[in-house]
Amino acid sequence: MRLKPAHLCILAAALFGLTTASGDVRAEPKKEPYFLKEHTRGSETLFNPVSTFVNLGFDITRSSSYENRILETDFKTGFTNTMRNLANPIQAIEQTGGFREFMAREFIPLEGMTAQYSQWVPNYFLHLLGEGMLYRKMAEWYEREGYQAPRIWAASTMLMSALMNETIENGSFRGGNTDPVADLYFFNPVGWLMFNSDNVSQFFSDTVEIGFWPGQPALAVDTIGIYNAGESYFFRWDPAKKGGPRIIGYIGTEGLGGVTLGAVDGNAVSFVAGYRTVKIVPMETNGGRIMIASEPHGNLVMGAFWEDNSSLLASLKIDVGYDPTIRANIYPGLLPIKKVPLGFFVWASQHGGWVSGINVGELPMGVAFTAAQPTRF
Repeated sequence: MRLKPAHLCILAAALFGLTTASGDVRAEPKKEPYFLKEHTRGSETLFNPVSTFVNLGFDITRSSSYENRILETDFKTGFTNTMRNLANPIQAIEQTGGFREFMAREFIPLEGMTAQYSQWVPNYFLHLLGEGMLYRKMAEWYEREGYQAPRIWAASTMLMSALMNETIENGSFRGGNTDPVADLYFFNPVGWLMFNSDNVSQFFSDTVEIGFWPGQPALAVDTIGIYNAGESYFFRWDPAKKGGPRIIGYIGTEGLGGVTLGAVDGNAVSFVAGYRTVKIVPMETNGGRIMIASEPHGNLVMGAFWEDNSSLLASLKIDVGYDPTIRANIYPGLLPIKKVPLGFFVWASQHGGWVSGINVGELPMGVAFTAAQPTRF
């Protein structure tokens, strides 16, 4: 029987699930999870498989270079082409410049530290470490809720989220695309395998803390577009090991660095600065396409994050440069609203227009309103 894309999808999910399931058999029951925390306010109160799927699956819609309107997104072509490239990875690599180009863009900066060869940065920090940690955290959630084989459930959730994001990122393009090849055949599954280890999870929960700060996804009633979905992670280290000022790195659509001031297990504020690539442009190859960061189209970013024991309460980012932008979030539980916790966000930029939204309780999707039709690059 000839394998079809749907069959390959099921086979990949089964292989990843069986691989990660080995940890369920060997691991000793833990009294305390490494990453899942109990909170009554902030981003951690929103953590569950559905909200994670929305934030990861629609992460690429944060960029104005990609379509965020549901009715305008070519899901069929995007999924079909993604699966075709996964079924024929060698062909996809050849169509996008060959093995050296593939390695230089996705794995090692063989061509130098340039915007055109920068995809390896999110591959390691977002897909390998960030989503590796998130896989383990998701397994801890399924375990807490009493699911059998929680790591299979977690791997399935992460895989479905990744496929959705790759589908939207591909859009209506037909041809070679190595981005899903690198992510789904190496970085994502290797990250899951790494965080199956208690030693790795212990290191990244204590020595260098990794945390997940998601967006507050909302559906605009006028454009039927999704706004403010996204996955972002912080990496934090306490050099003095005494709970004083801590060094923090933050990666999402931008790369930021700075310092965290405040209690380790209570209220703290982080001040960061860095860079964000605003515009991603396609580069056509021999039957393939590579999406690269456009160097002239970037912003300098300054930000502040207020948290309660790693649960994000509020955030503010101010961009200056090609696309001046303000992005602010207030997460459910911060404001003194007792009956139903509410979250709010506002985003204003030259190219994105004005968008505001409201999120209710633990619902995975809120409602957004746009004051002007956003411009998609």
